[in-house]
Amino acid sequence: MAGPRPAEGVMDWRAAGLTLWADWCRWRGRYGPALRRWRWVAWLRQPDVLHMLRLGGCWRDHGRPLPARWRRWLEAAIRQPGVSATLRVRAEALLAADRAPAAMEAQRAVFVTWLRAQAARGGICVVGNAGGALQQALGTVIDAHAVVVRFNRWRSGGEVADRALGRRLDVWVVAPDGPTAPEGTPRWAVVSGADPRGRMAGWPPVQSLDRLGVPVLTVPLAVWRQLVDALAAPPSAGLLMLGWLRHMGWPAGTLRIVDLAPPQTGSAHVLGRWHRRGHRHDWARERALVARWCATGEVSRLEGEVFSRAGDGGS
Repeated sequence: MAGPRPAEGVMDWRAAGLTLWADWCRWRGRYGPALRRWRWVAWLRQPDVLHMLRLGGCWRDHGRPLPARWRRWLEAAIRQPGVSATLRVRAEALLAADRAPAAMEAQRAVFVTWLRAQAARGGICVVGNAGGALQQALGTVIDAHAVVVRFNRWRSGGEVADRALGRRLDVWVVAPDGPTAPEGTPRWAVVSGADPRGRMAGWPPVQSLDRLGVPVLTVPLAVWRQLVDALAAPPSAGLLMLGWLRHMGWPAGTLRIVDLAPPQTGSAHVLGRWHRRGHRHDWARERALVARWCATGEVSRLEGEVFSRAGDGGS
């Protein structure tokens, strides 16, 4: 492996071109093996701290811990003169990302124990934000579950919304750039992403939840990696949480979903058509994956009486 060369040298234009292309693919959510290969080749052509940070960040994006030899290289490189303070801080954050705080592991164990105790009394309902939910009178059925999971900006309030979606919230799943506070106070919160526990302390949603006294979890990196490998894209918060719940293992009929990756291809959202879906997720593959889980009986969909023509489904 190349030795540490932290100081910037002559620009390698092929490395620059590969980096720009890889940046664009990441922005578009194209997380296939080719992206990892381009980052690797760019670093081989220009083995400095900046390119290692891009390579290591790509590995993390894809749910892969930093290999030991890269850690050693980066630890040695940032001790060399000529490395900027900004790059040194970024490198230390990347190196710390794979260190597993015992507190998070313990909290996850408590969460799973709590889920199993609750689910035995009435099942788990994972409520997505697709607009098709507004057509069905499922609110009472949803709220009757022992655990109700909701995401980001879910719509509540008003007779139609309450009748369609209910009001109960036990587990709130929020994206790093999501709303600063949930509607109501959940028992638990989960921050989506590639297990970002090392970076999330200063994020507004996490600070708000801390003030409310709500325990904040992240999904294990292994679950994120399995989904990235299946989708060749970053999973949505809904699919990530469902994937984690499925990974825990449940008797048939325990894990139910409402308007999460529905088979319809419309784009409506419970907040209205103005709310755009994330462009980095592969929605077609997510729908196919959830359909496969439903076909095996691991997950079941709740459907109710249609009472409104508002909305057209969507994911």
